[in-house]
Amino acid sequence: MKLEPHVVSFQAACVDCGAHAEVTYVAAVALPALRVSGSLRCARCACAQEWDGDALLDEAREAFIRAEGRWGAFVGELGANRMGALRVLRTLHDGPPGAAAAMLDPRTALLEGARVEVERIQAVFAAAGVPVIECRLLEPPSDGAPVSRP
Repeated sequence: MKLEPHVVSFQAACVDCGAHAEVTYVAAVALPALRVSGSLRCARCACAQEWDGDALLDEAREAFIRAEGRWGAFVGELGANRMGALRVLRTLHDGPPGAAAAMLDPRTALLEGARVEVERIQAVFAAAGVPVIECRLLEPPSDGAPVSRP
């Protein structure tokens, strides 16, 4: 499954001179994690910074949510693959097994956040044969109920 990278840019204060600088984040699914890079460029003082990692910073998450909306990942019909779904959840979340089992309720989001984060969860579960439905959530964030379910 090849997913396109998500790109968001916005203006922020330069860390050196305080002038308006261009901040850009690029995030893509690179199983089993995300691949995230960012940059800051200031035209006034020529400050330039770049960084990368495997998780979204809060600032990046909020920028993607502003640009693309808030998304949720919901488990689909499990059928006989409930144990496979539990195995995937235990690799993604630290916590007791009972908490993982509670997350398999199709009315409860596995994750609410940026679309690229939801795409990652969907891809990880798909690799284990577990369907996950992504849907855009109401703004501001709702109680976890999806706007629509295909």
